[in-house]
Amino acid sequence: MATEKTKTVKFNENDINKLPNNKPVVYKILTKNNNNNYTGVAKKGRVRERVKEHLGKIPGSKVRIEQMSSISEAARKEANIIARVKPKYNTLRDAPSQTMSQDKLKAQPEVIASLKRSLKKHANVWKELSKY
Repeated sequence: MATEKTKTVKFNENDINKLPNNKPVVYKILTKNNNNNYTGVAKKGRVRERVKEHLGKIPGSKVRIEQMSSISEAARKEANIIARVKPKYNTLRDAPSQTMSQDKLKAQPEVIASLKRSLKKHANVWKELSKY
């Protein structure tokens, strides 16, 4: 599925209002030197609203969008870009394919406990399956 349209505007409210809103998009918030600070997706009808949510929170001088034929296509492209480029302001929540650091895991004992319970539960399943 081919990209239908790419558009770049200044990262301010007035220019964001000029972005097309009729298809899902992958957007990048870029610096003056075209470094990618953030990559995200927006559903059809929410493009301007979604990009505006980052004003004052993520530094950038321009935003570039690529219109996609579906939100699932946009999400796949977003994940690929985040994995490849690792934009400075994308977080683990935004990039599920990125792994948590050991320090972050140590700071979240409830996550560790949950993982241990899950591993223990599945270890018994593997043990049973290995008999066959």
